[in-house]
Amino acid sequence: NDAGTEEGVQAIKAAFEYTVDTVGEDLESGPLWLDYVVFLKSADPTHACPDAKPEQAESARMQEVRRAYQRAVSVPTNSIDALYREYDAFEHGVSAALAKPLLAEVKPGVDVARAALKERKRLHDQCI
Repeated sequence: NDAGTEEGVQAIKAAFEYTVDTVGEDLESGPLWLDYVVFLKSADPTHACPDAKPEQAESARMQEVRRAYQRAVSVPTNSIDALYREYDAFEHGVSAALAKPLLAEVKPGVDVARAALKERKRLHDQCI
């Protein structure tokens, strides 16, 4: 699909959504989540968020990126720390004033995901 057209962006976005819904819980899915976020960041805002008014498309795209990051950091993957650092940098780049409360809101979920990752690794190591 052509990432330069609205149809292409929507098709790629749907494919990413399907993929993260299907395998996004895997321990090794961190790079997939990162690829999804990178895609959303690079997509033309009017193509990524066609329902938004043109003057609000950039803001709508940032909300999509934020949602993807927040989903990604709530999943116990081997890349959770790297994803959280990326998310932290994203929020501080958008608005330093809003970063602190937004990060504080997701931090408990990140801590739960980290604990679940630790337990998953322990169980995985017992199976080997």
